Amino acid sequence: MRLRIYLLAALTGLAATTFLASASEASPGVVEVARFDLPVYVASAPENSSRVFVVEQGGKIRVLERGRLLPRPFLDLTPRVRSGSLRGLLSIAFAPNYRQSRRFYVFYSGHGDRIRIEEYRRSRSNPNVAMRSSRRTILVLQLSDFGAGDAPHQGGQLEFGPDGLLYISTGDGSRGFTDSIFTRNARDRRSLFGKILRIDPVNRRRPYGIPRSNPYAGRTPGRGEIFAQGLRNPWRFSFYGSKIFIADAGEEDREEVDVLSLRRLRGADFGWPRFEGALRLGGGSRRGLTFPALDYPHRHTHECAGAVVGGYVVRDRNVPSLYGRYLYADYCFQELRSFDPRDPRRTDRLEVNVKGSYPTSFGHDAKGQIYVAFEGTQLVKLVEFD
Repeated sequence: MRLRIYLLAALTGLAATTFLASASEASPGVVEVARFDLPVYVASAPENSSRVFVVEQGGKIRVLERGRLLPRPFLDLTPRVRSGSLRGLLSIAFAPNYRQSRRFYVFYSGHGDRIRIEEYRRSRSNPNVAMRSSRRTILVLQLSDFGAGDAPHQGGQLEFGPDGLLYISTGDGSRGFTDSIFTRNARDRRSLFGKILRIDPVNRRRPYGIPRSNPYAGRTPGRGEIFAQGLRNPWRFSFYGSKIFIADAGEEDREEVDVLSLRRLRGADFGWPRFEGALRLGGGSRRGLTFPALDYPHRHTHECAGAVVGGYVVRDRNVPSLYGRYLYADYCFQELRSFDPRDPRRTDRLEVNVKGSYPTSFGHDAKGQIYVAFEGTQLVKLVEFD
């Protein structure tokens, strides 16, 4: 397998950078230089395949149109966003009927350590600009404030599922076992932390609706928004057909990727904090828990031993060697990883040299092309060649 990695964001002061793909032999390649400030997510709206939206952690959403970075941000929420560590503007999701409704949704860390899910609309006359005045609050979750340098697990993903409903991943609200009182949120049905939530963001009477088919809708105790529980910090998840892929960052020993159908996801309990991946951490039965399709141990030879970053099943036929494989990464290592969803425990690695940077997130455009964000200013796109 030989891959060319296209650079879409330059290192400061460099016009070109060499990337290495080591599945067979080194294959450097650089095109389309642009600049970003801490890119953490990439998405494409249903209305236009030539427009790509890049989320910057500090609070801006930038537009790449036909590979050209537009000078004006699509939306600038910088004054509203608290950024740093795990905090920031973390993802965007476009409504399935975006062409008509112009609605999209953002997930960000607000001041006062609140997770905010908000709705906006793009301009009717300019598809490259959103209207800040259209802001509508959907959901606000109050975190504990641990200080500027110590952020709690927040999750960070928004995505519309194949059922047309909005799925939201939330962290457990802790900083790890040092906050055991908060790690319990993950399996507390009265808390929305440590969960996959499912809502209908369009409702005439309320900020959002709760689907009747949610497992705890109308039940006590339990919050109706909850669709699955027992997660530590599900930073990224994605859909492929009727399946969901959830990458849940671990504590001290294991990282996990959960792969299951939406039918099995309904009411699933992934076990945190009793289990880290398939590793038992305390007492309690395994009965009723959902265990990962893949979990892998930390490499304790590194200061950063492991932090899984969820990606996507590759649907770009221009990358045949990865087509149909789930592509993901680990923030602590300069490599991308992939597995066949039918056999998750057989993982291949693709090492990438991005001048000391590490992968932080993934995204894809309307054509299925996969983007990988690296810490700092870098965003790359994978393309295979003969």
